[in-house]
Amino acid sequence: MERLGVQCHSKRQDNLLRAAMREASHTVESIDRLVAKARLWLFDKQLLVPAERTLHDICARAASDTEARAYRTICAAV
Repeated sequence: MERLGVQCHSKRQDNLLRAAMREASHTVESIDRLVAKARLWLFDKQLLVPAERTLHDICARAASDTEARAYRTICAAV
């Protein structure tokens, strides 16, 4: 993998990916598009892309967190 310039991601980079996806979920309307953004993020950082299901779960959690935050904000305003 070193020859390809690709490396496995560390726990810190995994946390950065999760944070980036939470941020991106504010402007992305579907999990599939969020997964595409995650792949681009990993590619830009020259990191291996995890299994499809793992990446989907990360993005689904980010979208869920964003929806929950929006719900709490709406409930507080009403």
